[in-house]
Amino acid sequence: MKQIFSCFSVLLLAMVFITSSCKKEGPVGPTGATGSAGPSGPAGPKGEAGTANVIYSDWLDLPFSFDNEGKSYFSEIDVPKLTPEILSQGEIKMYVNLSTPDDPTVAPLPYVGLDTVKIQYVAFNGGLQLSSNYNVGTYENKDKKKVLQYRYVIIPGGIAARQSINWDDYDEVKEILQIKD
Repeated sequence: MKQIFSCFSVLLLAMVFITSSCKKEGPVGPTGATGSAGPSGPAGPKGEAGTANVIYSDWLDLPFSFDNEGKSYFSEIDVPKLTPEILSQGEIKMYVNLSTPDDPTVAPLPYVGLDTVKIQYVAFNGGLQLSSNYNVGTYENKDKKKVLQYRYVIIPGGIAARQSINWDDYDEVKEILQIKD
């Protein structure tokens, strides 16, 4: 039995030596000629100028209602594109125009004014709810110009960050995201 094991060991060692000494590489062959380029395909349709996947509203006129139980004012906006995916992976921003459309003074929400006015918002599946300690609903001033209009901006997740944005500077947000007034 010992003799069979020795013979087997010698054969196995010889086989390993033979297979490891075989080369499968040879010299590199000559490079073939490059073929000519094929014809160009037709041009595709021009894409829309725009804001990638950014969703934004027009400036909205919002009425605020008083809530006796909570002792505050509130308003709601239906936003069907505000999905659970955006809530968990995207970005939602709101702004208020404290002045008129032709002479805007835009502030990000939440807003705390010098006279202790507070406006904040909560985002949920399908909408936004705003609340305030004062009635900050849209109204017309003595010149028949609208004051206190609101806008939301939604940035779905999965859009590559190209640059940092100062979300509190509405003019910068508008320029970078190509939002039109």
